[in-house]
Amino acid sequence: MPTIAEDEKHKSTRRRRVLLAVVVAAVLIAAPAIGFFLVFVQPNDDWFVRVNGQEIQRSVLVEMLRVEKIEASLEGRRFDLGSRAFGAAAELTEDEVLRQQADLFGGLPEDDVVDIRIRALLLATESGGDQAAIGESEISELLRRYLDQRRLSEGSFRDQMAAAILRSQATAILGSTLPSVQPQIHVHRILTADRDSANLVLQRAEAGTPFEQLATAYSLADDDGDLGWLPYDALPEHVADYLWGVEPLVTSLPIEEPSGAFALYVVSGRDTSRAVDPEHVPQIEERAFEAWMSASLAEQEIDVRLDSSMLDWLAQEMAKTRIP
Repeated sequence: MPTIAEDEKHKSTRRRRVLLAVVVAAVLIAAPAIGFFLVFVQPNDDWFVRVNGQEIQRSVLVEMLRVEKIEASLEGRRFDLGSRAFGAAAELTEDEVLRQQADLFGGLPEDDVVDIRIRALLLATESGGDQAAIGESEISELLRRYLDQRRLSEGSFRDQMAAAILRSQATAILGSTLPSVQPQIHVHRILTADRDSANLVLQRAEAGTPFEQLATAYSLADDDGDLGWLPYDALPEHVADYLWGVEPLVTSLPIEEPSGAFALYVVSGRDTSRAVDPEHVPQIEERAFEAWMSASLAEQEIDVRLDSSMLDWLAQEMAKTRIP
């Protein structure tokens, strides 16, 4: 006959076995949910960029890229995930840097300002839409359709609009500090399809054929080649330094353009103090913003997770995107 101690030992063993069985059962039941979380939910909640400790989740990047992919399809454009992943990540990083320094540029936009921006965008998608004739219920319906078509949440949409407004505020404020009178050069350009064509134009220019005649006969651009008076920040970036110091009235060697075409340039005049043409102001302001952002990025503590495994995960997520 078992003693009291032996009986208690058997009971304790049975309790441990029952507890172990319960734990194993719980793990088996929970395993699919845990796996789903680790594979699908957790990556979305993980960050890919951190700016001064402020994290930007992967899901934000996926949502931004999804919208771009859908809009590219609607407009018949090609969408390249490889290049856009890095471009979108850079834009989101800049937006966060700008948000953290919003006080320099008038602060974060108020809700009513964002509402105005959204309304203008929605009405722009409706050809010939009369703003005065569209009420709030119609705007709400336009918003619903816009968001549904792009699989975009309203909160994310408003964040994107607020970021765009803040960027515009910063660009305008930085641009307002620029002088309205600047040194400028008078630039001419002949755009050709390839290097051989450019060399032919150069030979004829060196033989004395007038520039305007060559531009009319050979340039791909439908103009006389006169780009007008340009300050440094309105010059094409890839040739700005070269043109700023080039000898006047000398046709340049063929220069490959970002588009793949080849161009020949001539500087016909210089002016150390000339009023900036209003046409060039937006480009000059944008350059000023880019310069400020470049300097500001260098001052921030920024961590980036955008490696090959992240790109593979992004590709898998984007493959789930349904094109309307």
